[in-house]
Amino acid sequence: MKSIAHKEITKISIYFAFVLLFGALIAPALFNLGKGIAGMRIVSEDGYLYKVLSGSDFKRYFNRAMLIAALVGLVPLFRSLKIRRADLGMSPNPRWRSHLVIGFSVAAGLLLVMGAGYLVVGVFELAPPANHRSAAEWGSRFDAGTIFGIVSAAIAVPLLEEFFFRGAIFGLALRTVRPLGALFFVTFFFTIVHFLKPPDTTVLADADVTWGSGFWMVGQVFSKFGNPVFILSQFATLFAVGWILGLARLRTDSLWLSIGLHGGWVFGLKFYSELTWIPVELQRGGYLPWAGRDLKEGLVPLLFVILTGVIVFSWLRRSGSRPLNSELIAAGGEV
Repeated sequence: MKSIAHKEITKISIYFAFVLLFGALIAPALFNLGKGIAGMRIVSEDGYLYKVLSGSDFKRYFNRAMLIAALVGLVPLFRSLKIRRADLGMSPNPRWRSHLVIGFSVAAGLLLVMGAGYLVVGVFELAPPANHRSAAEWGSRFDAGTIFGIVSAAIAVPLLEEFFFRGAIFGLALRTVRPLGALFFVTFFFTIVHFLKPPDTTVLADADVTWGSGFWMVGQVFSKFGNPVFILSQFATLFAVGWILGLARLRTDSLWLSIGLHGGWVFGLKFYSELTWIPVELQRGGYLPWAGRDLKEGLVPLLFVILTGVIVFSWLRRSGSRPLNSELIAAGGEV
């Protein structure tokens, strides 16, 4: 099996380092800008944007800074790698609508079924509890701004990430390795990149934010990898997610099924986080490694992710869908 070209790995490594460095540099500036806009009342105090700007802590601004850095670095990365559409190893998908809808429905549906089970056994609770506020007040959580935030994330995140990971990076890997090797490489890369976030327990008061706080956050990001519970409860689940998304790209020779699956998972996570709150026992990690602080952490989510893949790929076989790029699949063996 050929190895990925040294120059291309070097360029991806430089991109990875750039994201960390540039994101850490701009995070404090982004934080000060957001808090400044909120403080000057430039936006309506009743609007969604004001709530986000004023209510977000530095950790959330840091995450957004990393996303901005990733976007800024994409264009020069793609140009340096000379990635063209013909290099991505994909074909037009005449069944794109059904792949998109089925992927979204199964991913979101199973995730919310799992979430409902958590509510039944008391792992999570409705937020706020019904005995604290009226149904009207509880329903007001889902205002236009919140709904827009959920829907926009369920559209933008999968489009961006699938084009980058399963499109560009996968196409790049397929230049020099067989499909199974490309699938493993891209899945591992996808999983590592998704851990460029500080642990949930990381707290930094607004008054303590300085121009060096972004680099402190980077240190917190890598501190997670020394925790075996973290590896078991989070890394394995995200790796399974990336594997299923990559396999969907190979099985359909397009991105539509992976976009649908990814969008369904994002929608389910965002919707459920607005619907529920985390009891004290869960905040202390009392249910790990089985259940964590959201629907993607723990061994139970891992099992549901695997079940999602089993259902979707069973549907593909029964519906007669098969890889359009059959010669490419055959070249690397069955995946």
